[in-house]
Amino acid sequence: DRVGKSMGFVLVRREMATDVLLRLSYLERFDNTGLRWTFLFYKVRDVWKFQSLACDDDLTKLFPGAN
Repeated sequence: DRVGKSMGFVLVRREMATDVLLRLSYLERFDNTGLRWTFLFYKVRDVWKFQSLACDDDLTKLFPGAN
């Protein structure tokens, strides 16, 4: 297996783009590499609603200033 066994998740970044848009970036750690998970939430009235999910192996995007 290319990535190996999962060793858990780490929250890398929590970003607000106004008071109604939230992006959470996580790193899932594996024996051999990591995966980037990005969750997007949109606030409707007083409730956060799940908008989208993306996952890839571009770990460079987890650094500050990366998109």
